[in-house]
Amino acid sequence: KEYPIADVQELMSVKWPKGENIRGRGILAVSTLLGALDFADAKPIRENINSRDYHHIYPDALLKEAKIDSFLALNCALITNSTNKSIGRKDPLQYLKDRYSWTSEEIVNQRLHSHLIPIKELANGGYENISDDDKKQKIKDDFSYFILARANLIHIAARKLCEGKSITYSEIYNEYTENLNTQTVENIESN
Repeated sequence: KEYPIADVQELMSVKWPKGENIRGRGILAVSTLLGALDFADAKPIRENINSRDYHHIYPDALLKEAKIDSFLALNCALITNSTNKSIGRKDPLQYLKDRYSWTSEEIVNQRLHSHLIPIKELANGGYENISDDDKKQKIKDDFSYFILARANLIHIAARKLCEGKSITYSEIYNEYTENLNTQTVENIESN
């Protein structure tokens, strides 16, 4: 009661976890606790955690084009240096397509889900062949939807952990999906 957990809106504004940012680190700790796997080699993040890169899920360069702050904790995942370099500045949709061609969609989705990264909201792109203004607006809309979805997933996990429950990422996604089926995403944050 004295120290309530962050609500969805607050989670959406938490800055990059690399510095002295307890909430940002808390967001990464939740996915690490859930057994987050590297996107490429599937090794648990807990192994050699100090040698992991802080990765922008939505590329920093893409968000800069739309004048959006990319340094949000919800836009961060810990991965290996080699995986980070292989992703580079790729749009999320292109990255997913590349990964799906190397292995199964199920395996890629499992690795991303282990970080509580919402696939549907990440699988955006189509930023080419549209006007600069339309591109900036689409990036802004896509990123906002992604951050909101991830904030809801992290909030569900944090709430359950504060209640003393053991959790899995599958349970978190199931509750998130159930919430989506019964109410709008915007209303989920009131849970």
